[in-house]
Amino acid sequence: MVREYGVSPYNILAMTFTNKAAKEMRERLDRLVGSRSDALTVGTFHSFCAKLLRIDGHCLGLEPNYTIYDADDQNTIIKQSMELAEVDPKRNPPRAVLARFESQKLDVGFTDDAQERRRQLFRRDLRASLPPLRGNPHPEQLS
Repeated sequence: MVREYGVSPYNILAMTFTNKAAKEMRERLDRLVGSRSDALTVGTFHSFCAKLLRIDGHCLGLEPNYTIYDADDQNTIIKQSMELAEVDPKRNPPRAVLARFESQKLDVGFTDDAQERRRQLFRRDLRASLPPLRGNPHPEQLS
């Protein structure tokens, strides 16, 4: 397209699913268009979307320095949170808790009341997983 039709490399977006394929595409395009390949946008769908969110995420209320956690990071955070909340990992396996969060996240969607819905779901799950502590209010009283 660059050679045959005079398309500017700046106007080309090349995306794939894996880092390996993105690297191969980048190398091929470097050979094809030379120094102009710097103007190409080449990467994985994930990296492209992450870049868009860093640039325009403020429209969704995201700060540009947000963090994306991989599966291991998520599992570690769930385990640490459960430990702090004294939730028994044998009764509530961390992977199952994470799966529940994932399914709830999909149920909520990007609606105006999504944040309130997340609060409601969090309170419901907190009530279900933590017994009332002596001398402290029941989670329902915190609503």
